[in-house]
Amino acid sequence: MVVITVKTPAPPAEAKNLQEQKGKAAEIHEQGRGRSGGMGISDSEERFRTLVYQDNKKVNRVFDGSNIGAPVEVKNFDKLIKGKNLYLFFSGLNLNHLDIQKLMKIYLEGKKPPNNHRIVWIPVVKTWDQHKFDNLVAQMPWYSVEFSHPAQACVKLLEKDYSYHERQIVLVINPAGVVKNKNAHPAILRDERFAEFPYYT
Repeated sequence: MVVITVKTPAPPAEAKNLQEQKGKAAEIHEQGRGRSGGMGISDSEERFRTLVYQDNKKVNRVFDGSNIGAPVEVKNFDKLIKGKNLYLFFSGLNLNHLDIQKLMKIYLEGKKPPNNHRIVWIPVVKTWDQHKFDNLVAQMPWYSVEFSHPAQACVKLLEKDYSYHERQIVLVINPAGVVKNKNAHPAILRDERFAEFPYYT
C-alpha cells in the first residue's frame, strides 16, 4: 500500500509569523555586514559614519538649518542622529527651490512625536563651489554636511552600490543602521499623499 502525504499550507497567522521571522533574520544579517562585510553596525549613526566619512580624517562641518536663512554649525552631530531614521540626501550643487520643497514633507513629519526622523543633505561633487553650498544651506531646514573633500572610498561606494553620479538620491537608514532603501527619491516624488512613508522597501 502506498501512503501519500499531502502537506497542507500553513495557517495565515503562522505564515505571517514565518514571514516576519525571515524578515528579521535578513535584517540582522544586513546589520552585521556593515560597510564591507566584516564590520558590525549597531545603529544609524555608525552606518552614516562608515558610509560617508570612511577613512577620511578631515572633520566636515555640519549645519542645522532649522532657522531658515541663518544656518548654525552644530557640534556633537553624531549624538543628534544616533538611533534615528536617517534620510541621506545625496546630490550635486545645482538644486533649485522645488528640489528642496519635495523633501519638506519628510522634514515636517519628522518633527512630530516621537521626533525620530532626520534628513541630512550631503553634496558630493567633483568640483566644489562654496558659494553655491552656502546659498543652498540657507534654504534647507535640515542638517547639511559641508562635504568639500569627500573620501575617495565614499565616492566609489556611492557610484558602485547606489548608482550615484551627482543626481539626487535619498538613502534611507533605520535606527538599527540597516539600509532600508537605496534610493527613496522616486517614491518621495510620486507619493503625494505620504502613503509610502517611511519609504522602507
